[in-house]
Amino acid sequence: MKKFSFFAMAILMMLTFGCATRSDIPMVENTAVSPDRVAAVNLRAGIVLPDENMVKTKVSGSYTETIPAGKQIRSMAKKYYPYAFSSAVVVPAGSFPESVDVLISTDIQDYSYEGVQVAAGFGLKFRLNLGVKAVITDRNRMTVWETSARSVKESRAVVSPVIPVETLKAEVLSAAMAECFRKINEDISLSGELQTYASNMKKQTAPSRPQYAQQQAAVVQQVTAKVGGGGYLGVNIQAISTERQTAVARYTAMLGRTRMGLAGVEVVGVAPSSPAERAGLHVGDIIADAGGTLVSSPEAFVNFINSQAPQSKLTLYVIRDNRPSYFDVVLASAADPKAPPVQQAAAQREPEKTASETDENLPPLREDAYAVVIGIDYGGRKDIPGLKYASNDAQDVYNLLTDRRYGGIPKENTVLLLNENATRNSMVAAIRKIRTWDGYIYVYFSGHGAPITSGDKVTDAVIVPYDAVISDPDSLADTAVKISYLENMVDTSNAKGVMVALDACFTGSGKSITAKGGKPIVGMMAAPDLFRTTGSGRVIITSSAANQQSWEDDSEYRSGIFSHFFKEGLRGKAGKGVWVTINDIADYIKSNVAKTAFRLKGQEQDPQVVGSGDFTVGRNWEQYRLIDEETGRNKLKGLFEKGLINSTQLTKGLEELKKPVKSKLMDAFLKGRIDDKSFGELY
Repeated sequence: MKKFSFFAMAILMMLTFGCATRSDIPMVENTAVSPDRVAAVNLRAGIVLPDENMVKTKVSGSYTETIPAGKQIRSMAKKYYPYAFSSAVVVPAGSFPESVDVLISTDIQDYSYEGVQVAAGFGLKFRLNLGVKAVITDRNRMTVWETSARSVKESRAVVSPVIPVETLKAEVLSAAMAECFRKINEDISLSGELQTYASNMKKQTAPSRPQYAQQQAAVVQQVTAKVGGGGYLGVNIQAISTERQTAVARYTAMLGRTRMGLAGVEVVGVAPSSPAERAGLHVGDIIADAGGTLVSSPEAFVNFINSQAPQSKLTLYVIRDNRPSYFDVVLASAADPKAPPVQQAAAQREPEKTASETDENLPPLREDAYAVVIGIDYGGRKDIPGLKYASNDAQDVYNLLTDRRYGGIPKENTVLLLNENATRNSMVAAIRKIRTWDGYIYVYFSGHGAPITSGDKVTDAVIVPYDAVISDPDSLADTAVKISYLENMVDTSNAKGVMVALDACFTGSGKSITAKGGKPIVGMMAAPDLFRTTGSGRVIITSSAANQQSWEDDSEYRSGIFSHFFKEGLRGKAGKGVWVTINDIADYIKSNVAKTAFRLKGQEQDPQVVGSGDFTVGRNWEQYRLIDEETGRNKLKGLFEKGLINSTQLTKGLEELKKPVKSKLMDAFLKGRIDDKSFGELY
């Protein structure tokens, strides 16, 4: 057999679909294969089913294909999982009934079709490569066990005028799904880890839920009252259940040491502006290890923190969203133990400066730089889907742009609009400043976009303010900010360089909306060219292609995927030297977002760059500091060669340059505030 060439595939699609650019694979039940009987695990499972209308989408050029993922998973899960457990019932999403021990959920990880030529003169078949993942979680939503299964199936029939392409693809999808679920059932049955977990669960005599809640509340009060004394972290914690400890133990094994017993503490509050908040700890995190010491209980953890000196640096080993992470934290001196905990900081604070990074030791501000930063979660709007991280991402970007180590933009040269403050009038007023500002301008928006259509054509797109009216397409167009208006402000600006970064999409789905009665871009005859710029020094970076969605991520970054890498680029990771240029950050975003979106979401998200320019966006602070240290070494060696300092002074000076905090004399020498001879005499 030969693989169907792309050109032949395109011809087939034209013959089959005519001018259509969208193919929706129908749902087909697989009745040919019955589930195999396996040795059931002694657990009562709750089957979590996806929405019936959930689909997986593949986009290639102007061709869009969807498969009925929700319907297939619902059908197979209800058919197969009752054979793998002692009992298995469907439970509502988001619930955990007392009648079940664990939850099992399923998702399609990836899939790809290819045409296969049977032989010369014969028809064509379709081959499907499908990956499915199953995850078992406990009552605390911790992963107990997971597995993946893969199936490669080929259609029995060939494409013909009697059998449409969609029918063949639907049949092979159903067959591949059945094989994947059969393999998942076998994995469940043969898992020694699940058998052990089930055995341990049956031996437990845990207190009732009300008693357990009372015990946990007492622990929180006890631990909170003890915080203080030596080092201060700024968290409220509580013990975790034995059930959850068992799941945590799977991850703590990665520490490379045998764990004596089961433990760990859960963060239930983070104090504002505390070391914990600055390090990035969140409510719900499980702290398993602190500074190389395994956490055995809340009391032991508090005593350990209190035994540490202020300014001590610790590495915390944390389980977050079932993934292990490391957080470096610098303890403060004992603070008010009654500082109110918060669910989670509304926005990330400015990156913490070391003692040697006071304002007078930092580079000067860029007086010719300006910024407009906007982020909207739409939390109070019932008619607009809410976003989780848009305003946080915007706050982070603002902090980085105004930090003298990175963006260096004076705060008086910036406009920050978050949530309810990001009205259409305030957004237009801020964007209008682009035309009058000289120098370099940086615009960032995180929120919803929307297409503006006329018939089957896209005439424009908009970014959606907090107060936009979406009752119909005309109202949305009148109360949002049009991309064409933004482009006009950019093109007619007096600025030397303008960068616009948009973490939004304009498909009518995902990080986008469609007005009631409007049409999404997905499925239209051709993908529209929404963004244009004229002249050099004008660059627009969008988070995805015109017919793709832009994604937020809950599992690793707690951020928009595009925004995460935009922020990392601003922190210096995009730079090849001291300075991060517009080309550096564009290349960094493009190379990281696409592969990350596919890894985390199984979807395509390809950022687009329109326009050209060669100007600076920010500074690589670590590289800057290294060069600054190199300059200091050269100056000291120069003094030694002139005989103004001896070898002992040279060695002492070189060691001091490596320290984060330098003496006032050394600082004055490096900044040229004292002459070489006086420094040699005094040092």
